Amino acid sequence: TLLGDMRVVGLVRNVLQATRFDPQYLTLEITETARISDHNVASSILQELRSIGVRIAMDDFGVGAASYEAFYELPFDEIKIDRLFITNIAIVSSIAAMGREARITVVAEGLENPQDIALLEHVGCQQVQGFAFSRPLSLSNLLEYQDFTSDSAIANMV
Repeated sequence: TLLGDMRVVGLVRNVLQATRFDPQYLTLEITETARISDHNVASSILQELRSIGVRIAMDDFGVGAASYEAFYELPFDEIKIDRLFITNIAIVSSIAAMGREARITVVAEGLENPQDIALLEHVGCQQVQGFAFSRPLSLSNLLEYQDFTSDSAIANMV
């Protein structure tokens, strides 16, 4: 519903300025795209958010209201394939091909088996996220990960 009101851009801009948070590290996830009543207005809002450096992701693609129409009409930087599809590599491969064609990042959500990372990368997922890396953490526990040595498995962790 926020994608029908341009004031959301000012809100995000004000928060970024007040916190001095670098917008390149902020990705806003958009879900339930069927609730977007006017794709032209939503597209303008998303373009404005992108112009201040914020990335935009279509979350939970493949379930609910995250549709192909919204994918093609709205300016997304990444698409997050819902965890329900991660076990069907043919579907993941098709969605990843669509993402490559649109030149956006493809993220596989809900990865539970670390051995599947290579397969997901092979079919075109640039990033993966899920319990294979960690269960949800508190901020203090997350900060402990700063000391990890970066390797290929951790480098693409979302």
